[in-house]
Amino acid sequence: MGRIPWNKGKIVGDKLPFTQGEVHAVKAGLRKLNDVRGLAFFSLAVDSSLRQGDFIKLKGLDVRAPNGMIYQEATIQMEKTKKRVTFVIFDDTREFLLEYMAASHIKDEDYLFPGRFAGRPICKATFRRFVKRCAEMIGLNPFHYSGHSTRRTRLFFLIREKVQDVIIAELLGVSVKTIQHYARRSALQISKEHPM
Repeated sequence: MGRIPWNKGKIVGDKLPFTQGEVHAVKAGLRKLNDVRGLAFFSLAVDSSLRQGDFIKLKGLDVRAPNGMIYQEATIQMEKTKKRVTFVIFDDTREFLLEYMAASHIKDEDYLFPGRFAGRPICKATFRRFVKRCAEMIGLNPFHYSGHSTRRTRLFFLIREKVQDVIIAELLGVSVKTIQHYARRSALQISKEHPM
């Protein structure tokens, strides 16, 4: 018997972004569960549009000012490209972060979302599993969603608002070519939402 390909029967390639309605539904579901950490995690992942590797390495000082308030804008250096990117942290996300960081006693030098082992952040696999659970919670097929879905969600909104490719590329710290690839994939998402 021949060897079975690793991707047989699996959906591979680009994962779907969440729509605006789906983002609201996930947040409502997490509120219902009283999942403060989940709310802070999901909301910041969507707001920041960071790669998983950069997101999991965020520390308290990256999002919280010395006066204890959450920044309206945060700037980090991305590991893969070494570029600095600035992202907006929206009002509801700042509220979730304040509550979560106080309840979890997150200090400036601590990882924002610590893992099971002392001094280590959560791993990418945990990130992906959380996103899939969020999708499943609101009735979506989790196989279509993964860690990259939150990175593409804000991008999806900006493309739909017809923001110029060069501006989106600067916001995410990627090339215009990458944005154009995402735009083509987003067109498929829009088509899925609006059958003829």
